[in-house]
Amino acid sequence: RLGGQLRGLLAERGRSVDGYTVGTFLFVHLDDDTARARKAAAHHMDEVYRLDGDAIVNRFGVAGPVDACVERVRRYVEAGADHIVLYPLCPPAGWRHQVERFGEVIARVKGER
Repeated sequence: RLGGQLRGLLAERGRSVDGYTVGTFLFVHLDDDTARARKAAAHHMDEVYRLDGDAIVNRFGVAGPVDACVERVRRYVEAGADHIVLYPLCPPAGWRHQVERFGEVIARVKGER
């Protein structure tokens, strides 16, 4: 499934959608406390990537409870994304916990399809 805009652009140019995969990369920090999650995610982005963490999380990420991540992923699916990469926005010591919670997100989104 391709997003409507991409499908339209390909059609305008007489190109087939076959062989195209639409995907996105989403920085994620899951925590039941949204403020704490946003602070941790932004700090990690600032420290590791030397970028404006708040701006990156706002545009390319989600920080907060599982429900917030499910909603963000759902919007990408509805827009036509075939693949969504969830990347834990935290130090490696926290990856296991984040990835375990990603399982909750994936199960809920798949259960809706």
